[in-house]
Amino acid sequence: MWRNLLEWWSSYRHRFVPWIVLRMRARKSLLKAEKIPNVPAAELQATVGELVKYLDSIPVGVRRGDPFASSAQRLKDLENTHNLTEIMGFSLELRKSRIPKSGRGVFVASGVVQPDTLVALYPGTVYDAGEPVLLQSFGNPYIIQCGDGCYIDGKPTGISRLIYKSCANRDFFHGFTWCDTSWLNTKRMANPYAVGQYVNNAGPPEFPANVSYHEFEIPPDFDLKYRKYIPNVHFAPEKDRPMRLIGLISLRCIQVGEELYSTYFNF
Repeated sequence: MWRNLLEWWSSYRHRFVPWIVLRMRARKSLLKAEKIPNVPAAELQATVGELVKYLDSIPVGVRRGDPFASSAQRLKDLENTHNLTEIMGFSLELRKSRIPKSGRGVFVASGVVQPDTLVALYPGTVYDAGEPVLLQSFGNPYIIQCGDGCYIDGKPTGISRLIYKSCANRDFFHGFTWCDTSWLNTKRMANPYAVGQYVNNAGPPEFPANVSYHEFEIPPDFDLKYRKYIPNVHFAPEKDRPMRLIGLISLRCIQVGEELYSTYFNF
């Protein structure tokens, strides 16, 4: 029992706020030790813009892997996956992590991830500093804290799921979907790069970090047509403010078959 408890704590402590506060000095030393890529926010915004425009060009049934698709549609699906790999340079998949007892992980399925590349987005409800997040945080390994004190809750089940869907329905705007909800079911994803919450921590030395977290924002005037591919929504209802996003940036070249590993103390 104690062994299981220690294993659980080893993973969950990275999301436990009091422990994070006590580890701030260690975080600063880690920041100095790691080579953190300096990718301009404007470049990240441009990459997201290019991605969502391409996703919007793919027929819905093909994009989401329609189980009733015809053979011709499935061939088209493979073609679109290839095209997406050509545009982004790679594609991702979820499968069992190589880290023992860590559940699922994110792997490079095709292509090659070049250094300083936006690899994935961290989906979820965005809570500004001071907004209520305590109840959702209990036993929740998917909550991540930003540098300014806001949180993103990327848990796809339970109360976190209910809150995200409620906020998404609340923000339905003049016929436009305000955010992507398909990441809540990874079998039918509109944005296949909204898997940042499944990237495991690079704790053991044999699993070194190859991606790092970076904060950036999309402006309030981001094209409403493409909002449906952004996997984040504000907890508070105001729309006229930037949307906080967390992207995972590659620290080095990542080959096909490699799993993504990050650290919770690098932004």
